[in-house]
Amino acid sequence: MALIALLDTSGDDAQKSARGAADRADSLRRRQNQLGRRLDALDARIGGLAPASDVSTVETRLGRAEQDTSAAKKDAADANGQLTDLENRVRSLENEPPSTGDAGATDKPKAPMPPP
Repeated sequence: MALIALLDTSGDDAQKSARGAADRADSLRRRQNQLGRRLDALDARIGGLAPASDVSTVETRLGRAEQDTSAAKKDAADANGQLTDLENRVRSLENEPPSTGDAGATDKPKAPMPPP
């Protein structure tokens, strides 16, 4: 009887092994299908990318724009410095006391000179 029991359980092992192999094959097929879909999606995304020449053109234009921006920033800083200097000069002129030592100075504007 013990021998029959051993033989009987070996049939169960064979069925379990066959079921396990079928389950693994099914799992492998599903993963292959999933991988195929992901590769197709990636291929579609890559196909929609710009060509290298377009990317190079955009990079060149971006570089020029960055240089122009830097030059404009420097020009704006220079103009701001000049404006500040002019404001300070005007303020100092406005704060000066009126000059009394000028012999020809009057409160009235001078008449324009006749043409030669």
